[in-house]
Amino acid sequence: MDQKVYHSILVHTAIPEGKRLIGKGFVFQEDNDPKHASTLCRGYLKKRRNQCLQMVLGDVVRMVWPPQNPDLNPMEAMWDYIDSKLNRSVRTSQDKMWQMVQDVWNSIPAKILKKYIFSMKKRCKAVIAAKGGHTRY
Repeated sequence: MDQKVYHSILVHTAIPEGKRLIGKGFVFQEDNDPKHASTLCRGYLKKRRNQCLQMVLGDVVRMVWPPQNPDLNPMEAMWDYIDSKLNRSVRTSQDKMWQMVQDVWNSIPAKILKKYIFSMKKRCKAVIAAKGGHTRY
């Protein structure tokens, strides 16, 4: 994925669907991956916010996030979990692979989710201690 693909996702899916599914005031979390922090994507959000925040983005809050720090992004852990459960030896179509990913996602045990949620305090402390650098997470 490059910044143009991400921009398209942002414009056509992420913001509109976030508002539709969660409502005004949802927190939009992204890391500072170069494509997320690109002038194109940041410019889109800033331009829309400046033009008419209420009409275009609603009350979307963009969460400030340490640059490229997956230790604080629970989705990174979820993707690792999903990846560990997929059977890579099975040759399959893109549609079948997507279905497999969805099946694993929908079957993530609550205890796994709770583990990551309850680890956030320790993760934050570790990232602060490492001054934003790598941690064991």
